[in-house]
Amino acid sequence: MGNHKIEIRRSNVEKILLGAEKIFAEKGYAGTAMADIAEEVQLPRSNLHYYFSTKNELYSACLLYTSPSPRDRQK
Repeated sequence: MGNHKIEIRRSNVEKILLGAEKIFAEKGYAGTAMADIAEEVQLPRSNLHYYFSTKNELYSACLLYTSPSPRDRQK
């Protein structure tokens, strides 16, 4: 049962990060609301706040998630 919850969490976080990347790219940081991202990923806004307490926290996580690793930059 625990593995199922871990998989749901991983899936939701990835879905949120990918959706956030798209919305931040389209609207910019200032123009983006958590509700915009929630709508994009079709999850309740409360789910976003469960994983990321603030827009800034989500934005930072999104940048880390979508940035190439140092190893990738050397190629």
